Amino acid sequence: MTEDLAQNPDSKSTHEHLSLIDLLFVRMAYERATIGICERFIEKARQSRDAVIRALDLTRLQAFCGTLIEHVHLLTQSLDVLGDKADTEHLEEKHRHSLVLAKAAEKQAGDPEVAVLPSMQALLTVEQFNEVAWGLLLALVKDAELQRFVVHFEQACARHREQRLALQQGYEDVALGLVRRHQLATKSAHPLKSTITGRAGMLFGDPRRLGRI
Repeated sequence: MTEDLAQNPDSKSTHEHLSLIDLLFVRMAYERATIGICERFIEKARQSRDAVIRALDLTRLQAFCGTLIEHVHLLTQSLDVLGDKADTEHLEEKHRHSLVLAKAAEKQAGDPEVAVLPSMQALLTVEQFNEVAWGLLLALVKDAELQRFVVHFEQACARHREQRLALQQGYEDVALGLVRRHQLATKSAHPLKSTITGRAGMLFGDPRRLGRI
């Protein structure tokens, strides 16, 4: 089967084509987009007058923007090592359908008419994809025996996992806080109860505590 897949790689067919360079470019595009999404979300959250939103600790997320910049540099070096001289605009056009999620999240986070929680949902969705995509890249880099990048890609995977866990907990905390406030305001006879309460302490707290759940 492997031999069949390797035959005529340049011939036109109905098969989909994908290379390591393609995935590295798409990953770099997502890292850059995530920086903008984070910055827009942080600005929106800080401008909010809602007490639940203002309780968010955005320090970790703000620091993560610097980490994303480092990831962009890492991916740029990886493309240089592979000898990729392709035109950036050509690659972006080629992979425009792969970037739909990032562009939609950018639009949602930057739209002043969109509330903070839906904007946070968009950021969380992108970060979930980022975590999975970095895991795939790590496996492919190992497979290609690009040993000089393995440790760096492992670190990138770890950073994205930590950030995804923190975002997920923050999203749950904000959603629960908003709903419980509504329950109190309407004096419901059936208060909302959830086992999610207190799973990781403070908003955007240490995500390592989630590993014990």
